[in-house]
Amino acid sequence: MEDKSVLDVLIELGTPIISLAVTDAGDITAKVLGSPRPREANKIVGAAKPFDNDTLFQACSLSKPITALGVIKLCQNRKLDLDAPITQYLSPEVVSWISKPNTQAIVSQITLRHLLSHTSGMPSLAFDGYTIPQIPNLKQILRVLQKPFHQIMDEVIIQPLKMSRSTFQILPAIEKNYAPAYFNGKTKSEPDHHLYSQSTACGLWTTPTDILKAVQTVQWSLESDDFLEARWAKIMLAEVNDSSMALGCDGAEPDDEDMNDARKNVPKDCGICVVTSSALGEVLQDKILAALPYLKGWPAWSPRRLIPFIHRGEMIDSKAKEWCGQWGPGQWNLLNVDRLCLRFGTLPTMGLHVAAVPSKQYEEGSSIDLVPDGMEMMLRLGWQDRSRIVEIWQGGEATILHQKITE
Repeated sequence: MEDKSVLDVLIELGTPIISLAVTDAGDITAKVLGSPRPREANKIVGAAKPFDNDTLFQACSLSKPITALGVIKLCQNRKLDLDAPITQYLSPEVVSWISKPNTQAIVSQITLRHLLSHTSGMPSLAFDGYTIPQIPNLKQILRVLQKPFHQIMDEVIIQPLKMSRSTFQILPAIEKNYAPAYFNGKTKSEPDHHLYSQSTACGLWTTPTDILKAVQTVQWSLESDDFLEARWAKIMLAEVNDSSMALGCDGAEPDDEDMNDARKNVPKDCGICVVTSSALGEVLQDKILAALPYLKGWPAWSPRRLIPFIHRGEMIDSKAKEWCGQWGPGQWNLLNVDRLCLRFGTLPTMGLHVAAVPSKQYEEGSSIDLVPDGMEMMLRLGWQDRSRIVEIWQGGEATILHQKITE
């Protein structure tokens, strides 16, 4: 990708636009990369207005923690009760809409805590939303408070946190600065967005900057009763009944011991939010979520084996030569021929480059992470039981190689 433009890289990796924001020591900075149209389309129809930091994205499931934050605030204000059965808020008729005669007694005992943590037993399958002719009427949508949901969230969360480019309202026709949906880097979806009148789980339109304002608020509340009282912030983030879910977000610590140790070193008041509007956007999103901690000097954010960007121009640590030799299982060879290279069996030799990913810390030192030319794989040079190893990352899995002894 050395000679490619940013837009070329975005399109090749599956999305023509990506928006990101980073908070570091409490300061939020944002950046949008991409074009309203792929380059081929621009040649035909002309350039459209560029995206900017105010461009709205459909938040999808990122709506859930923002909704949960609103519920927690209302619980703190004693307008709602996390552990009261839903029959306290819903009439028998409404409860009958979401249950069957033989399940009504059980459904009647569901609480807000159950609903926010996905532990209610209610179906929680993904929902693609409505197109304009399909929007249900108000009677078909469950409402508890005597205001539209988007108005409640605007008053309780969006305005107090100064989330100036966020709304749970269906996007009005006059709003043009939003990211349309794409199937991949070049093919736009029709329609270019769906409507979510049941807004709580996936109806938010927002920006990465506004999402980080909400994250920052919860972080600060844990220590200073900032927006929530600290005890309510802790309730929101606590795992519910060994479910791995907190209220509106993941609650459990990862099983990976290395990740748990690394997260202890995460600096305070930091965070990353990356959004795209493409069905294939996760590939690019993962690479950026590896690259930003690498550039910031933060620990890795995920135990997943993600294939990172190459940090071109960065010199490979000279200690990497100590791993030169034959490795197995398989016929892997690390060579130093004018530069550090990788070869498998009789296949052509591939040059190696520094990987833009936070290194792993061993007792013996930091890992050396490398990406071969043109390959979606990574080599992690490290140690196991005080012996050198090579981890091959590919397809989300890691294979450990041990050095072969040559006579």
